[in-house]
Amino acid sequence: MATRKVRWSYSARDNRKAFFKYWNNRNKSITYSKKVRSELSVIQKTLTETPYIFRETDYEDVRVVPRKNFSLYYTIMGTGDILILTFWDNRQDPDKLDSLLSSSV
Repeated sequence: MATRKVRWSYSARDNRKAFFKYWNNRNKSITYSKKVRSELSVIQKTLTETPYIFRETDYEDVRVVPRKNFSLYYTIMGTGDILILTFWDNRQDPDKLDSLLSSSV
């Protein structure tokens, strides 16, 4: 079987960058960001091995990886690759998430 790849949408990359910027500034340290980056590496490895392990959402073909402070919303493309649609900071207004995901799928 071919190896799956995890790809990040531009929106997901921007959201992830803003998340790290916020926490680095708030904590005056990059320690938490390093911890999250490490967790993201584990999540990406899990997604390449078992992409259907995380729960489905109300959005067609969109799954979610829930964590304490953030969630990853992703879809499995026809090639088997994983596309991260958004990196969501869980403290945000959920209506904003709805508009993001509605336009992504």
